[in-house]
Amino acid sequence: MLDPQAIQSNYLVYGLAGDQLQSIAEIAFQREVASGEALCLQGEVGREMFIVLEGRLSVQTPEGERLAEIGPNSVVGEMALIDTRPRSASVIALETVHVAAISSADLRELMATDGNLGFLVLCNITRVLSERLRHADARLDALMSAAIKA
Repeated sequence: MLDPQAIQSNYLVYGLAGDQLQSIAEIAFQREVASGEALCLQGEVGREMFIVLEGRLSVQTPEGERLAEIGPNSVVGEMALIDTRPRSASVIALETVHVAAISSADLRELMATDGNLGFLVLCNITRVLSERLRHADARLDALMSAAIKA
């Protein structure tokens, strides 16, 4: 079991009561990924999500194009909670990384058991996914503007 303090400041659990945070910690386990190794690969079916506890990861295409670099307190793979589609990118450790791995099936079961917990977790994930979508839209607009000017 994971120490609840390891994830208490993560956006995924924002607004949860102590016992709800404890419930999530009970279904999480710590995993270590060595530098250069993949945490997950594009195309794999996502069955877990990860909270980065220590270290830095590169989110990238199979060709190695870096889409983002993430570090402690970030969440990766949270779309696996929403759907069972293949991963949209690979996540590679840039150094030794420790993550809290949470099975999407276990978290969905916990969310169904505790409706308030489920509502808060989904609100938290939706807020971050919306922010990412807005950022992607802004980048797309900038690329379109640059292409039109060229």
